[in-house]
Amino acid sequence: MRRLPHLLVLVGLAAGCSGGAAPGEGVVELGTGEWEFVPLADAQEVELVFGAQGGYHVWTSFRAEGLSAEDVMLEIETQAADGSTAPQTSRVPVDFDRTADGSIELVGWPAILADPGCVVDRMLHVQVRLTDRRGATATDERYVVPHAGITGPPPPCE
Repeated sequence: MRRLPHLLVLVGLAAGCSGGAAPGEGVVELGTGEWEFVPLADAQEVELVFGAQGGYHVWTSFRAEGLSAEDVMLEIETQAADGSTAPQTSRVPVDFDRTADGSIELVGWPAILADPGCVVDRMLHVQVRLTDRRGATATDERYVVPHAGITGPPPPCE
């Protein structure tokens, strides 16, 4: 019977470690979608969009756990997977929406591409880092292939 308290402690520790993120860390899934979150797989094709302000982007969306929903710093970096273009990074504070299952989502974020002609129909590395106001962080990345959508091909690679 002396071992029972030790067993209970181990069971309690195991229960506290099942799933989820470590303290100070969250989990984010990088997806796509302008109107709803759509999970992304590596090498998946995504549409290259000619935006209203004259630039090109791909739609990104994010689903996360272990982070607060307000005052989240979104850092997103895009670069040709072969390193032939300079990385382009955007940092902006955003608020996420809570979902019915308790996770948080941000749907329809335009990841702007400085040289879209250099990545159309080629592998693009997209990396996201989220940091909430408590300092908890989460990162994810995907390799996707932007293709010219209904707006036509982008300008040539420079």
